[in-house]
Amino acid sequence: QSGGRRRVEDPLLGRDSTEEVMRRLAAAFRQHGTSVDMRSDSFDPALYVSMVHKDTPLQRVGDGLERLKDEGRAARRIDRDVKSTITNHLPRFVQAQDMVRDMHDAVRGIDRGALQALKDDLARMRDESQRAFGPMIELQTRAASCRAALSILHRHQAVFELPARIKTLGAAGEYERVADEYARALKLLSSE
Repeated sequence: QSGGRRRVEDPLLGRDSTEEVMRRLAAAFRQHGTSVDMRSDSFDPALYVSMVHKDTPLQRVGDGLERLKDEGRAARRIDRDVKSTITNHLPRFVQAQDMVRDMHDAVRGIDRGALQALKDDLARMRDESQRAFGPMIELQTRAASCRAALSILHRHQAVFELPARIKTLGAAGEYERVADEYARALKLLSSE
């Protein structure tokens, strides 16, 4: 490829095509059309070789012919594989095609009024479900929030009870235990 254009190759020589062969191929195509195109049903091999490869060494023509035969064998293998796949899975293909046809017919058979009525019914059901379940969902959200708050309170219960314990211990004159409780409170608060 050069400049974004694909390099055209002579079918017989492939990538080994020379500029001279390509010029002859273009001229032969302009003069004889599809008669020099290997992919055409009207391909004339004698005309192709005489017009395009009259100066190509016989060895290169023979190598090109072998390459084409190899490509042909590979194409036949692919064709056999495709045919085998289709043969082995034909019932599935037919079933799928029938299902697509049935679905297409069903969709075409629905009139626009019925579709609008269905759409209206679905919208009405959505609104009613929001009215019916909206308050429950809101309550569930608030309950989850309350459970989270209770969990925090339970986890820090010792911290909340600490002032009352310190006051009780201080009133009883147990100052050493008050210091222990205070150290414990500092430890609890610093671990959070």
